[in-house]
Amino acid sequence: MAKPSTEQIRRNRLLAPNFFSSLVYCDPTIPHIEQLEELRSIIPPPPLDISTEKECFDLWMKVMRLDTYRKAVITGLVSSIGSLTESLVKSSSASSKLTIARF
Repeated sequence: MAKPSTEQIRRNRLLAPNFFSSLVYCDPTIPHIEQLEELRSIIPPPPLDISTEKECFDLWMKVMRLDTYRKAVITGLVSSIGSLTESLVKSSSASSKLTIARF
């Protein structure tokens, strides 16, 4: 769910983070979700209010700091950065540059 949360298709970027958040906060807790406490410190409980690309990418840049989810987030970002929508490219590129600068 981390990868579709950062991809270029807007509908996926709106649905996937909420689904991912519902898994993270499921009661009873779903076993074997890696780095669960770290995810809970980053991702708020559902429903998430992510209406702009910037909000979405800012959230997932924080998730990218977690080793378990880094590859999926980067894969989605590469897809978004290569898309044809100017606002999407700007939002994903700006968030990516800030996060990469911190590494």
